[in-house]
Amino acid sequence: MRRIALGIASVVFMLCACGEEEKPAGAEGTATPTPISYSYATEAALRAAVSEKELTAENWSDYLGFTEVEDDREIGEEKLIQYRELYVLTTAGFGMEVSEDFSASFSYTGDWIIYYRNPDTNEILWSVPGEPGDYSDEKEIRELYSGGSTGELDRVYTGGGVDTIYNEGHAVVEEIREIQTTELKSIHGKVRFCEVPQELWNSGDMRFLLGKGGGSVYRYYEDGRLFKSSDPAQEGEEQEPAEGYSPFMTFLSLID
Repeated sequence: MRRIALGIASVVFMLCACGEEEKPAGAEGTATPTPISYSYATEAALRAAVSEKELTAENWSDYLGFTEVEDDREIGEEKLIQYRELYVLTTAGFGMEVSEDFSASFSYTGDWIIYYRNPDTNEILWSVPGEPGDYSDEKEIRELYSGGSTGELDRVYTGGGVDTIYNEGHAVVEEIREIQTTELKSIHGKVRFCEVPQELWNSGDMRFLLGKGGGSVYRYYEDGRLFKSSDPAQEGEEQEPAEGYSPFMTFLSLID
């Protein structure tokens, strides 16, 4: 009986050894991973998914929004640089453009303070402080911002950008104004926007679109972040939208 038991044990050991020799190929015996398959969006496919929507008081902010853009220029004979930011209306999300009959009226409030500085030392000579929210105005916008002054609600002077003007040659006027609230009074017109087909989305922590252009891969997330890379699996370098355009419109202009 003891010889039979040893014989059975030998057979079992040989079978186990044979099984170990037949492990699948790959690092340390693991199976080779399946390459990830991505969906790529093209400019043509996205433009084919564009439709129009009537703008209303309830839905306008889904397609349009205010943003601040820097506008540097020289003013006056002294050639002083005027650092200022514009508070402008642009497309948001997957919005693209508005109809020719578009118009929107907004009222707004903001903070406002004026400093008078020594032009040589930049020392504050005196100031005219305003109460928070004491600045208010109303304006009608008929076009969206596209790199010029179009779509401008107001000029916003902040700590990072000031309006610098000589006042009778004795002081520099620094006007700091920041819009705090906006309220839509009326709106008319339509917006063209893209309803991205489900099959063009790629899954991740947040859905994203991939597009190829100029030998690069561009990744656009639902929340508006845009990245450029040579590898579709990597986010790469974050890209700023082109001036006057939403991140989606910038993405659309970059891909084939």
